Amino acid sequence: MIPVKKTPEIIFDFTDNLFVKENYLDKEVCDNLIKECIDKTQKGKPVNWSGSWSKYFLDCEHDIHQHLDSVWQEAIDFYEATIDFVEQYHVKKYTFGNFYGLHTDNFISVSQRIDRKLTLVVQLSDELNYKSGDLSIEGNIMTKKKGSVIIFPSAYKHQVNSVGFGERWTLISWAWGPVFK
Repeated sequence: MIPVKKTPEIIFDFTDNLFVKENYLDKEVCDNLIKECIDKTQKGKPVNWSGSWSKYFLDCEHDIHQHLDSVWQEAIDFYEATIDFVEQYHVKKYTFGNFYGLHTDNFISVSQRIDRKLTLVVQLSDELNYKSGDLSIEGNIMTKKKGSVIIFPSAYKHQVNSVGFGERWTLISWAWGPVFK
């Protein structure tokens, strides 16, 4: 029989549960990704939340996987997550007035018994090339340093605030694993 107990005290500080590696990717890698995608991005289509951006999906064999494999493993260990695969990367571009409203990224595939567990955001732009456009995770404003990797549980509420001027470029992906593990 499963024991029944009172609810434990829950004190949760989201800042202690965000995985951040500042300046992880070097400038050249970031600049090459932007250059590769600059003429290929297409306007994104939000579903249940408001927002505007452009995006481009990278091939599953793209060499960015090699650059990010070890940081993914570090984050998976940090979160003690069971992960089966990482979703295809895509590059997002935000320009003046573009934003992405408050949302979560987790999706459960009932038919396959898998869930999006972790979200990865890599800052590709130089923080001086745009104003505003902050990534906010559970109310915490994240670093804008070029090459920085931010990984967090996909169930966390997050948003990208409206860009005031310039261009904000990011690389995005998700790690999937078994539901409830």
